[in-house]
Amino acid sequence: MEQLTKTLIPEDSEATFTYRKQEFLVTNEFTAVIEQGEEWLVAHCPEIPGAIGQGKSREDVLENLAEAILLMLEVEREERLREIPIEAVREVIVVQ
Repeated sequence: MEQLTKTLIPEDSEATFTYRKQEFLVTNEFTAVIEQGEEWLVAHCPEIPGAIGQGKSREDVLENLAEAILLMLEVEREERLREIPIEAVREVIVVQ
């Protein structure tokens, strides 16, 4: 297992520790595939099925896609959390 750095984080967070990998920084980078539609630019993210954006300009389509990605991640997280048995112990960790 690669070395992780464990750091105590502020009390106002739900998490107890932040875990960081020293070799590289994990980022929220996704691929945007942009295509010209009939009237609008249309973009989708291959890593997040269902995340689709559209817009008149490159900036608009990327902003709309980013919002769609955030929404899809939030919905997916909520669905998976509902599947956790009530008796299971839950902890919040931050991975950066």
